[in-house]
Order: sequence, then C-alpha cells, then structure tokens
Amino acid sequence: MGTTATFLYDGDCGLCERATRWLLERTGSTVRAQAWQGVDLHAYGLTPEQLEAAAVLVEEDGTRRVGHEAFGHALLRAPSRDDRLLGRLVLEQPSAWVASLVYAWVARNRHRLSGSACSLPARG
Repeated sequence: MGTTATFLYDGDCGLCERATRWLLERTGSTVRAQAWQGVDLHAYGLTPEQLEAAAVLVEEDGTRRVGHEAFGHALLRAPSRDDRLLGRLVLEQPSAWVASLVYAWVARNRHRLSGSACSLPARG
C-alpha cells in the first residue's frame, strides 16, 4: 500500500503509547500515529468519548476501524509477512473474538496495569 492511514490513540496513557510504538515499529511509513488529544476530532467525525474507549485507525477513504480491528488492519499494512499474518489472526475468526475480548479488557483496565502511567481515573 502506498498510502498512509492514521492511528489515533490516547496520548495520556503510557500503555497506549507503548502499544502504539510497537505498532509503528511493525508498520513503518504505512501508518502514522497521533495522540487524539492533539487532533481535530471533528474532522474525523469522532468524539473524545469514542477515543477514550478505544484506539481508531482512519483509512484514507475515511473508513474507521476501532479497537482490536484498528490494530489488525494496521498490521495488514506492515512490510513483514509475519506482521501481516498477525494482523489476519487478530481479525479472522476464531481468534478475532479472543482479540476483541482481550482488547476490551485491557482498554477498561489500562489505568490499573503496571507501569501504564495512565491519567484516566480508576473506575470503580
């Protein structure tokens, strides 16, 4: 792919920062990342609440991929065949439902995870 998608993540969360760096190491110039706090969300048709809940990959055509699908579709753009395979595993059944559950759990609990330095308040 010769074009670049935009990966929007929570720049106030250390865990999100580390996961995004890991993703960018694999995808190279095919994906650019921006902390959503520094982006005109209206231009993307997104709200802060949506991005507090999950990362979003915005494709060139405006298609938005959310949560585990954002990671999976970003990995499909990677130069490495192994990383593209990992993207397919994240997106295709039967492993996609596991990826979805794991992503949702991590997103809800990222403020509790060791070393995450997340500014989100602990949810009761």
